[in-house]
Amino acid sequence: RIAFVGSLTVLERMRQLAMHDLQLLPLNTLNPSRQHEDMTPWVYGASLAGVPTVASPTKSLMLVITDGSTGYLAHTPEEWLTHLTHLIEQPNVRDSMAQQAREAALKAAYVENQLRPVVATLEQVLAHYP
Repeated sequence: RIAFVGSLTVLERMRQLAMHDLQLLPLNTLNPSRQHEDMTPWVYGASLAGVPTVASPTKSLMLVITDGSTGYLAHTPEEWLTHLTHLIEQPNVRDSMAQQAREAALKAAYVENQLRPVVATLEQVLAHYP
């Protein structure tokens, strides 16, 4: 069953995602505005809900989906078919991918991980001012 959802609050989106087995993000990668659109919250939301994502390979999605581990990036119609068939027919693979995606999203969400680059930059700046 496929469900199309429009604009939802974050809470509504999480509830919807938790009721599904897969999140699909088929985006027009030839459209420059889609290449720069940040779909990261969609992937992290699905990951935290235990739902793996199959998506078009946009710049933002290639940064948050580890292809074959935390989700799939489908470049061609054939890859979409292959990835979807694999995840639908093999629920154990889908569940494993969902778990890996959830762990990756939780790791990315830790404040310490987000602050590390900021602290490193500040240390570099302060090193120039003894």
